[in-house]
Amino acid sequence: ELNVHYIVEGSVERVEGQFAVDLRLIDVATGVQQWSDRVDMSTAIMSVDPRDVAGRLAQLLKANLVESEIARLDANDLALRAWLLWHRDNAEDNAQAQVLARQAIALEPESLLAWRVLAGSIMLDRVAAWTDDPEGALERGEAAVRRALTINPRQPQINTILGAIMAVRGRYVEALAAFDAAQALGSSHDPQVHEWMGVTYVLMGNPGRAFKPLETAIWLSPRDARLSYLWRTLAIAHMHAGDLCQGRESAWSAVRTPRPSLRAYETLAAICTMYGDDDCAKGALAELLRVAPNYSMAQVTKEVSSTEPAFVARREQYLAALRTAGLPQ
Repeated sequence: ELNVHYIVEGSVERVEGQFAVDLRLIDVATGVQQWSDRVDMSTAIMSVDPRDVAGRLAQLLKANLVESEIARLDANDLALRAWLLWHRDNAEDNAQAQVLARQAIALEPESLLAWRVLAGSIMLDRVAAWTDDPEGALERGEAAVRRALTINPRQPQINTILGAIMAVRGRYVEALAAFDAAQALGSSHDPQVHEWMGVTYVLMGNPGRAFKPLETAIWLSPRDARLSYLWRTLAIAHMHAGDLCQGRESAWSAVRTPRPSLRAYETLAAICTMYGDDDCAKGALAELLRVAPNYSMAQVTKEVSSTEPAFVARREQYLAALRTAGLPQ
């Protein structure tokens, strides 16, 4: 009713010319006593100025209140740091994001942000092929996202992550339902939900329906660190739809972003090979191997895939094009 985090309870007792003040600090959200103390004071101090007594008590409370608030903020601070590292989109920072998210959860088991980051970063491990246990990553990611949903089932980004996990697992109807829920809950301006809708349609073997959500994700992300990935995914969608001309243009856009991804050069090399533009293919492959000399077909085959016949047929053409271009096995 008071709209405060804490209340102070207490009593004053006079014993043989002395005053004793009992104080208790209560967290009103949980009813838990955070701190208590008994403060003895002489009548001489009491007679100086009642405000001095109040000030003394206030300093006692301040020290303990700050300590309580640090405990409250530590979990949130850790979760925010984890969120920042997760969005840097590299393996080392992503691994550290999971460490910090778990530390935040240890301090505050109901931290929705920490559970969200944990689920998202584990999912990124699988999507980016940074894990040697892809199925285990999906299991852990889904467990984290389900836990987050018990805290707040109406959190839109959590529903987006759930949809992404369902898409990778080939449960496309559930994936699309989760994306619809995310948008209904307020994430219609979040590029991630549109990106994953596009990815899902490609995996389903229905790339024509992927163009609009992927273009929306790109439009919403003019300065996003993952812009190269978005353009690259749109290029893949056009390739799967049989439009190599538009696919090549989108792949060029992917490598021209401020932070071009390795996958962008891979896709440009493949589509240019399929298109018959050998100079483009050679140049893209040369740049890819200059930046990542150990890049090989092994990395390509770790990417999220599908068993849908239409997808499989185009995927085989893509892999064959990379072999023709000269990407090492």
